[in-house]
Amino acid sequence: MDDKELLTLDMPLQRMKRSAWVAMPLPDSKAAIRFIGWASGRLAFMALSTSLSIIKNAAKAVIWISEKIEDGLKLLTHYYDALPYMGMPQDTLTLEAIPANQGASNLQTPSVDILAGIAGKHLLIIGDTGSGKSTIAQYIAARNSSQIKVYDADAAPDDWQGLKVVGKGGDFGEINASMNADIDELENRIKLRSQSGDNALTGKELCIIAEEFPSLKDECEIAPEWLGKLARRGRKPKIFVIALSQSDSVKALGIEGDGAIRQNFKYLRLGKFAVQHAKKLGNDAMVNWLQSGKYRAMLDDEPAQMPSIDSTLLVHTRLLDSRAIAGENPPEPPPEMDLTNLPHSLKPAILALKQEGWSDSKLIKEVLGYSGGNYQKGKLILDELLGRGQ
Repeated sequence: MDDKELLTLDMPLQRMKRSAWVAMPLPDSKAAIRFIGWASGRLAFMALSTSLSIIKNAAKAVIWISEKIEDGLKLLTHYYDALPYMGMPQDTLTLEAIPANQGASNLQTPSVDILAGIAGKHLLIIGDTGSGKSTIAQYIAARNSSQIKVYDADAAPDDWQGLKVVGKGGDFGEINASMNADIDELENRIKLRSQSGDNALTGKELCIIAEEFPSLKDECEIAPEWLGKLARRGRKPKIFVIALSQSDSVKALGIEGDGAIRQNFKYLRLGKFAVQHAKKLGNDAMVNWLQSGKYRAMLDDEPAQMPSIDSTLLVHTRLLDSRAIAGENPPEPPPEMDLTNLPHSLKPAILALKQEGWSDSKLIKEVLGYSGGNYQKGKLILDELLGRGQ
């Protein structure tokens, strides 16, 4: 082996001699305790996170199982309820009980009672000419108020029979003056109520019917103020407004941008306006219900079944002849009738009231106008009208 080879073998030995060891002492007890504490906390967090994940997945499973059990119970109940009816489901029985003239309807919400639905509210009746706005207005007013007056500049002699009509013949000036008087009456009632309480207004309920209010608004300067004040403050002093219109546009009524007035009104939509509103709500069942029967309407967003009141109303309005209009003296009682001057429409009206439960005595005294010594004469006429005469 030559010197060159010996030099090559000796180089690793030389490098090993030049290397130095680095001291790596073990951690002391304090450092070890700190590390163990950190590791324990980390394990605790991992355990909590894992537990929450397990609970969450378990809850989802419980909800899914509960929904399936609930669906099964509903199906079981459906068949169980049919057992008393020989296996025929109850919904089938309900559909078969609907009169044929009412048409098939899937409407689930029962119709509201109009009188109960408008309690404590003013009313806006919307419908085309001939849709029965005036008739239903009189029906509602007669059952809620002891005093009634009508604003109608286009009233014919046979319109609003038995009621005080203001503004006949296009006299908007008279209507404007009367509306001013209504505002004064409102203020007087507010003062009276503050001094004597609600009992001071008992029997003094006043209902004002405004025919075609959009026209009144255009012709009577005071009309918007009149509507606003009565709508906001008329309820407690017992002054109520029934406004009639052929449009449910808030602009046509002059109440756009005034939510306070709209909130104090109930909207009774008749005919095509009811159908259009139901379509706007996307309620096909309501549309079918409205189109499948008579005397059907919508009170706000609810179905309303109106009574057949054409004949009944003729007598109700006549009875109002003896009622005082606000600020006026009561007129004379209605004259006695006899068989020679009976209106042709009286008989069907008497029959309708009889079906409503009116007694013979009430019909004789309040409708025919007989009392005291002439009561028997009235009884004979009533018997004739009811077909009880000999």
